[in-house]
Amino acid sequence: MRPAGMDDGEALAVCRARLAADAGDWQAALRLKAGLAAQHRYAESDPVFRAARAAFPDDVWLAHMASLYAYPQAELAEMTRRATALAAAAPGDGLRARLLGNLLLQARDYPAASAAFLHAPDHDSAARRRSALGYAVLAGELAGAPATGPAPAIAILNLDRNPVRMAETAAHFAACRMPQFRVPGLEGARLSGPAVRRLGGDPARRGTLGCFLAHAAAWEAMLAQGLSYCLVVEDDAMPLLDLPERWGVFGLADGFDVCFVNDRMAPRAPEAAFRVLSVADALAQFPPERNAAGADGYLLSAGGARKLLGWLAEDGFAEDVDWRLVAYALSPAERAALPSGGHASGVIARLHKTVGSGRRLQACVLSPPLVRAVSIGSEREDENRQGAPGAE
Repeated sequence: MRPAGMDDGEALAVCRARLAADAGDWQAALRLKAGLAAQHRYAESDPVFRAARAAFPDDVWLAHMASLYAYPQAELAEMTRRATALAAAAPGDGLRARLLGNLLLQARDYPAASAAFLHAPDHDSAARRRSALGYAVLAGELAGAPATGPAPAIAILNLDRNPVRMAETAAHFAACRMPQFRVPGLEGARLSGPAVRRLGGDPARRGTLGCFLAHAAAWEAMLAQGLSYCLVVEDDAMPLLDLPERWGVFGLADGFDVCFVNDRMAPRAPEAAFRVLSVADALAQFPPERNAAGADGYLLSAGGARKLLGWLAEDGFAEDVDWRLVAYALSPAERAALPSGGHASGVIARLHKTVGSGRRLQACVLSPPLVRAVSIGSEREDENRQGAPGAE
């Protein structure tokens, strides 16, 4: 706790001073993280916090990293070594086994991850073990697959203020045999209220609009570069497999516009073979409480990009980009058949009143997914929480 009368800036200065005197003061480091979060800033991008984190004692490090579940690539080998020693010292400790399994999953060592999860008997770890076994099979399939089909580049959406997140995402995808390029994000909080309304957005959700505009910029960028296909990812995404240069192995139909390859759209059941679902079939297995389809990873064709940019010129930028993609992917009958009472049906119903008639993307969902989001906080949600001062 901070002393009474001390403002946020002073409290952060105290934490930094304590860490300068003692880099191993993990309590000051966690207070620094909490203070940064209160200001909508990410501790993982703060050099003082990153330096302090390396000095955490193992027990605190264990709890901290288990809750973060976003491991910097440069620290992954050392974290795995420490987690292995922790798990070996307490073979019956499920939390330690789960942490080790998660680290090995990120390192894409699926057989070792599966073995680690055997010692974490909770339901979630059992599901992760089945997933690891499936991905072990899929990794071998990708390694021996013929080089056919689409050859996408990777577009990484990233705000200028977050170079650390850009570097980390680029490192995550470095083993994937695909070229990368950065798409500068757009800070929705900088947009005026009249501009937000003119674009079809909500002044109280400027971060949502900024995110949508950044995706549209990625679609323009891929066309400007003459790309036929592009894997669009946000800078809180990481691959679940080392992705191939060409994507014929996934069995995508010719002429598709967009294919969701992220974990939120894919069914949760573990699989050891790739299959392609319609968006309607994927939504039939979508948990009713889940509030995001996720635009953290999708494959887009040039034809799909042209359609989307043309439609947006007329339909504007209302709602979230992921739900707009989903809405464009559903026929009127499929929209009407969505389970009532869930988040998906509500937002699709709103969009049905907003978007023009006759819009239809040739869209699909790949299962198991190729990309997942990591838990490092959402720039979009932070900007939304800041509200829209002076907009009304």
